[in-house]
Amino acid sequence: PSQKLIRFGQAASADYRLERAIAVEEGGLRVDFSRNGVAAHFNLALAGRHNAKNGLAALASAEALGISWEKIHDNLAKPPILPHRQKSSRIGEWHIFDDCYNANPEATKAALDTVVELARGKPVIAVLGEMRDLGLEAADYHREVGRYAASLPVHALISVGQHAGACLAGAKAAGLAEENCEALEKAEDVAPAVCRRSPPGSWVLFKASRGLRLELAIEALREMV
Repeated sequence: PSQKLIRFGQAASADYRLERAIAVEEGGLRVDFSRNGVAAHFNLALAGRHNAKNGLAALASAEALGISWEKIHDNLAKPPILPHRQKSSRIGEWHIFDDCYNANPEATKAALDTVVELARGKPVIAVLGEMRDLGLEAADYHREVGRYAASLPVHALISVGQHAGACLAGAKAAGLAEENCEALEKAEDVAPAVCRRSPPGSWVLFKASRGLRLELAIEALREMV
């Protein structure tokens, strides 16, 4: 049978070419792209530039299957149904970015990028719980994430769980001041640390593997404020 190749991405040869991904104030992205050279855009409920390519891939696949543009556009704009996935809220004077649904090194880096972009220069507090099921190199992966956090304008890093020390070691080695780092054992310890370290107007990222149940810290924080 005949086959049709459809390319998407940022390359000049892409049939669906990503042009810009712009964070919108109410959450999510406006994604500008060209479809076979014709400019278009769609709204994506998920934040983060890394999700723009995912959205573009979904759009290209859906159009190839004959799904109408209106239905594609409407579905891309719907918020995700997974609990604790990119849920933005306010607690007191803080902006909370709940991404506790799961974590791995690349997803955690992407979440850090996303919150730094959303914060637009306001303080960012990164609460990073352990990333599980990484095997014998787990400590190395946590150090890598710590180093990455330190490369961004992060005001403070709170690391939680088994490899908290490795994460902070990576951050300190990359230049994050020790007084802006804190290691904690479990999610229940997080809320007081966030209260101590978050100036008014801060964006607070919560990211961890599902098993840590880091959302407990968000619930505790809400009760404290």
